[in-house]
Amino acid sequence: MNSLYSYALRLSLPVDDIIFLNDNEIRNLDVISISNDNNFGFILTVDLEIPNALHDMLHKMPVAPERIFVSRDHLSPEKIKIYDNFEDCISNPFKVEKLILNLYNKKLYTVHYKTLQTYLRLGARVSKIHSLIRFVQRPIFRDHVDFVIYERTLAKDELTKLIKKLQFNSSCDAFGRDKSKEVDVRLVINPYDANKLLRKTFFKSFTIIIKNTVLIEHVKTRIYLNRFPITASAILDLGKSHMYEIFYNCLAKNFGPRIELLMSDTDSFICFVETNNFF
Repeated sequence: MNSLYSYALRLSLPVDDIIFLNDNEIRNLDVISISNDNNFGFILTVDLEIPNALHDMLHKMPVAPERIFVSRDHLSPEKIKIYDNFEDCISNPFKVEKLILNLYNKKLYTVHYKTLQTYLRLGARVSKIHSLIRFVQRPIFRDHVDFVIYERTLAKDELTKLIKKLQFNSSCDAFGRDKSKEVDVRLVINPYDANKLLRKTFFKSFTIIIKNTVLIEHVKTRIYLNRFPITASAILDLGKSHMYEIFYNCLAKNFGPRIELLMSDTDSFICFVETNNFF
């Protein structure tokens, strides 16, 4: 899907005044009625139910993807057969969390209010709201995004087009980067400097690259929490909402049972469509 992140960056995003609302304010909130041009936005932690009656309709692209550990019990008989045939060739896939589309009910699911509105319109139900964050939102990047898109249309070569595209992806990454996971790495070729760094109290590990060259990793002694992860979360959720809108309100609406989702990523999907004329 082209320009998914730029689409999300053009929308209203969290900028200021982030607070948790109390129980009374939570009870009085009607999520589905919040307008797109509201000065305040919300991120909710909810219990989400997907009624059994909707499973046949939503099985092509289940709402509310989540990160879970996939076990062998989750696999279909065909997938188990494939895994058994290639088990010796691949590392254990059950040890890593995967972003999975499924029809399970969700507990303590954190979601942007616009994305939740999409899920509710598709038939999901909120059984409980655990917490509610309110923030001031404004389309602070809209002018910048429009300018970069305009520059991209004027680009004469593929490299310039790629650089303009990566500006959007890097913006999202910069907001969501976890500063606490950053490390201090130094490449050392002098034995005296290496011994000095190895004796530091914040030394973590070293790797010998070649003779007389070593990579020394230190724990960072200072961490500057100067990122805004709530904005990155909003960008990803708004992009996710747009993908559901495209699939159900455009593709599935036009092709009905003749379209199947083969695979999806955070910003793309591949579909099988049975038709004489796609256009």
